[in-house]
Amino acid sequence: MNYRFKNLLGAPYRGGNILLREDTKLYSPVGNRVNVVDLTASESNTLPFQTMTDVSLIALSPDGNLLIAVDSDGRSRMVNVHRRVVLHLFRFKFPVGALKFSPDGKFFAAGVGRQLQIWHTPEMRKTFSPMRLFKSFSGGYDKVTAIDWSPDGKWIVAANKDLTARIYSLDSLKMYKPVRLAGHKDVIVGAFFYGGGSAIMTGAGPNFKRADVALGLRGGSGGVGEGPGGAEKALRIYTLSKDGALFSWFFDPLNKVRRRARKNGRRRGEKNGDRVYRRSKGGEGGEVVDDGGEDGDDEEEGRGEAENGENREEEEEEEEEKEEEREEEEGEEEEEEEEEDEEEEEEKEEEEEEETGEGKEGDEQGDEEEKEGEEEAEEEGDEEEEEEEEEEEEEEEEEEEQEEEEQARKRSKLAARTPAPAPIRARREFRLDEGKWRLEAKHFFMLPKARLTSCDLHKPSNLLVAGFSSGIFGLYQLPEFTTLHLMSISRTKISSVSFNESGDWVAVGCARLGQLLVWEWRSETYVMKVQGHFYDVSCVAFSPDGTRVVTGSDDAKVKVWSLASGFCFVTLSEHTGPVTAVAFLPSGAGSAAAAAAGGAGGGGGGGAVLSASLDGTVRAFDLLRYRCFRTLTTPQPVQFASLAVHPSGEVVCAASQDDFQVYVWSMRTGRLLDVLSGHEGPVHSLTFSPTQELLASAAWDSTCRLWDVFESKGSTEPLPHSHEVLALAFRPDGRQLATATLDGHIHLWDPQEGELQGSIEGRRDLVGGVDAAGGKKGKGGRGALRLGDKSFRSLCYSADGCFLLAAGTSRYVCLYDVAEMLLLRRFLITSNKSLSGAMDSLNPHRMTDAGPLDILDISDSDIDDNDLDDSHRQRRHALLGADLPGAARNGSQSRPEIRVKAIQFSPTGQSWAAATTEGLVVFGLDEGIVFDPSDLDMDVTPAAVAAATAAGLHARAIQMALRLNETNLLQDAMMAVPPERLGATVSALPRKRLGKVVGAVAALLEGRPELEYVLLWCKEIVLQHGKALALPPGTPGRAALRPPMQALARALTQMHDDLALSASSNQHLLQYLDSLPAPPSATTAP
Repeated sequence: MNYRFKNLLGAPYRGGNILLREDTKLYSPVGNRVNVVDLTASESNTLPFQTMTDVSLIALSPDGNLLIAVDSDGRSRMVNVHRRVVLHLFRFKFPVGALKFSPDGKFFAAGVGRQLQIWHTPEMRKTFSPMRLFKSFSGGYDKVTAIDWSPDGKWIVAANKDLTARIYSLDSLKMYKPVRLAGHKDVIVGAFFYGGGSAIMTGAGPNFKRADVALGLRGGSGGVGEGPGGAEKALRIYTLSKDGALFSWFFDPLNKVRRRARKNGRRRGEKNGDRVYRRSKGGEGGEVVDDGGEDGDDEEEGRGEAENGENREEEEEEEEEKEEEREEEEGEEEEEEEEEDEEEEEEKEEEEEEETGEGKEGDEQGDEEEKEGEEEAEEEGDEEEEEEEEEEEEEEEEEEEQEEEEQARKRSKLAARTPAPAPIRARREFRLDEGKWRLEAKHFFMLPKARLTSCDLHKPSNLLVAGFSSGIFGLYQLPEFTTLHLMSISRTKISSVSFNESGDWVAVGCARLGQLLVWEWRSETYVMKVQGHFYDVSCVAFSPDGTRVVTGSDDAKVKVWSLASGFCFVTLSEHTGPVTAVAFLPSGAGSAAAAAAGGAGGGGGGGAVLSASLDGTVRAFDLLRYRCFRTLTTPQPVQFASLAVHPSGEVVCAASQDDFQVYVWSMRTGRLLDVLSGHEGPVHSLTFSPTQELLASAAWDSTCRLWDVFESKGSTEPLPHSHEVLALAFRPDGRQLATATLDGHIHLWDPQEGELQGSIEGRRDLVGGVDAAGGKKGKGGRGALRLGDKSFRSLCYSADGCFLLAAGTSRYVCLYDVAEMLLLRRFLITSNKSLSGAMDSLNPHRMTDAGPLDILDISDSDIDDNDLDDSHRQRRHALLGADLPGAARNGSQSRPEIRVKAIQFSPTGQSWAAATTEGLVVFGLDEGIVFDPSDLDMDVTPAAVAAATAAGLHARAIQMALRLNETNLLQDAMMAVPPERLGATVSALPRKRLGKVVGAVAALLEGRPELEYVLLWCKEIVLQHGKALALPPGTPGRAALRPPMQALARALTQMHDDLALSASSNQHLLQYLDSLPAPPSATTAP
């Protein structure tokens, strides 16, 4: 019973931002969960935590340890990615529009409503309040849409929905007001810092010195302040809006502004220390304005700062004051020099005028010579002025370099006194409050009828990827804005894009289609391309070896998934209507059927898949060539609602919901053998008995009928019920039949005698969750839980027949003990409140005439229709006819209802899967958590097992390990047995413990390299206990051996395939080496 959530299949992406980190890890929201794809290992896993509603934003720390997931209501979960556990739960007061960690990982910024909040990242030690607010900035007039940090982590740019972006300082600076970048005509989608070099050093050791940090955010010779046409490392900000406009802003430091003013002959009345610029035009259509909003409200300051930090700040302030005084003195000297130069120029001009006046009486030739001389003198004067200016600039640069060296020496001295933590932030070499932001360039994405929906910037290579509403994404080189690549992946909106760290891969997500792909733009190839089911998963079936699972959906597609990797490796789309039932052909039957049809089988692991659809066909697919090799039809077109395959694989049955008949085909020939009539309502479920030639059918006519298909004797006496029969299942030994009815009851029958053995009232077990109708009109008043529509729609026995799984119109899956007919456990499928039926109770104070506010869809009321994707827009238009007469109650709901349409146990008993509204939810056993011993005694301890192993009493050690029921202890005891004593040890093992021993051997085959030794264990078990393993069906104890034997068969098959692949590769390599000519030195002399 120790089943835990393992994975979620069927919908890889449903909205929110995606992240491609560590070059190989892709993080994507899946409903109210987060999915992680390892691109190198080809594995897809879903983290075992849930948010209250759909995840809207995720952010990963720079070291990859912490993940923050925020849902649509502003509730956040902080998760340790490696341990897969939730560290902290926190709720923001408003929905979050943007989220990002600082470059050093010490802070993260969140756009909460109109505010920008800076939070401390939780430390790696236990604290009472892990998340502490550091600062809160206001000034925006609408929601925050994008956030980015400067390379040194001291400045933040935040874009708001009011068409502007603002630059905030992490530190408190006097007289600084956030700069506002205005000029866009639509909502800003992305804002990015670029340039300034790298200021973060990670992984610093104890011998690290601050003087070793690569200072200089100036970026080479161009410096931070290089304007248009400057160095590539010039500090810039890129802002992109939905109308396809890209604005490039560059930072102009204060010394560059003064130098440019002196060159142009302008005089400024401001002092050298001033840094407030009022409303200066940065270019056509763009403005850089001082924001009149609040500078930043410190809501929570750090307490108890270190003395070294305070001393360092005081020294830095003293240095800044000295620099300002030095600049003032230099400015006064420069002004005096300029005045002297002007006086000298005036004197020269007067002398020249006198000379030209005396020479007026000369001839024309002399005048021309004098003019030429004057022009040459002026040119020489200009050259001298330019040379003087260049010399002044060189002197200023040398002085700045000297100042930088002095500051570096001072920092190294300070660093020598105090240990340097890791990561260490290098001191920035510029002040964004001492300069000016200018509009450098404006570019536009010229795509017809398309709006920009998402973007991402790869800063090391300055590459921009942009996704559009038309399904096209483009790759551009900045700052030249050169188009490198354009590709169309769908016809719907691209929801999110992301670069990996190297910039070679681009991840693209399309929420409308559930599509997620990774594109390598250099080679123009797909690294990964997956797409989930467009609609809900309606049916599920396991392969005979339990390694694969097949799903069918209302989107008319059949997908086959690998449970080990979590990926879909084939999609079969031959059906033209919704798929209602799927099944694997038994081992060997698929190969024979495909061979009879002229193809090749798919091996022993379930070589063929059958699917029934509402298009009136039953199709058989070969899993080796991935093609349909058999199509079963009826004389008159009907809609199939259920499917069953005989254990031999020779006969296939499908039931219709139109004419209430059951059709029987031969799998080998494809001919229709028989039509079974007798039901008076749609046949909802079919199943064959595992041990007898009986077919059971459940219909809406409140009966369950048993048919002898091979003898053609028709149906026996029907099993009557008081309500419509919705599901049925045979126990693995064939001695019990379970049926589920519309009133929420489960009936247990003896199929041989036709007698009722017991009944389980499960309606109360399904209760949990209210929907819009239940909350509005309940028996017990508004907000009451409805019981009338709660029923089981799917049943399945465990592999040993001891437990029964039941699920239906509820978010719970119930596990019952068959012998006691008691509820053992309820498994929660989802707690996503974005779906209808996820809330256990409603607040009576939040009731309105339209229904409860908690479950009404009011989230999109203030959103423009252009901001919605196709699914939200269709949902919104569907609400317009919700109150019309005759409108379906469930069809008019804005949110889908939680329900489980099908459930299936794995043949190995290690896992089970449920086809739900959220997708295919997989639960698996976690045996290492619960200590479940049997026949425990005072002398049975791990120390006693180790002592018996050391003394050579291996049979005794293994038996004590079996009684302790610890897998690792049992495997260690088994691996300690010498090969020559294996026969005697295995023969001494009791038969009632044989199943656990076989399961341990299967685990050893999958996880240990000693293959020959483990195969000796398999050989001795078969030789010593062959009769116990070959018990006839129905014998007590055979059902308990079935799951471990199937696990052992799966492990042997996998080992055989791996060895065959290696042997084939080695064989071809040896053939190639043998065909090579011998080297000259190896040739023998005659």
